Amino acid sequence: MNRGNSMRGGASISLVMITVTGVLNEGDEDTFRHAAASSSEAVVVLDSEGGVVKPL
Repeated sequence: MNRGNSMRGGASISLVMITVTGVLNEGDEDTFRHAAASSSEAVVVLDSEGGVVKPL
C-alpha cells in the first residue's frame, strides 16, 4: 500500500493506493478490508488473474 499527496481545490489531501497483485486466496478479503478502512479516499489497482472471490 502506497500513500501519496494530492491537491483538490487548493487543499492537500492524503490519498491511499491499494495494490492487489497475484492470485486472490481465501482470507485476502480481510486484508483488503483492513487496508481500505484506513483511508476515506483510495485508489485500488488490481493486477491479478483472479482467484477465490465470494459474494457478501
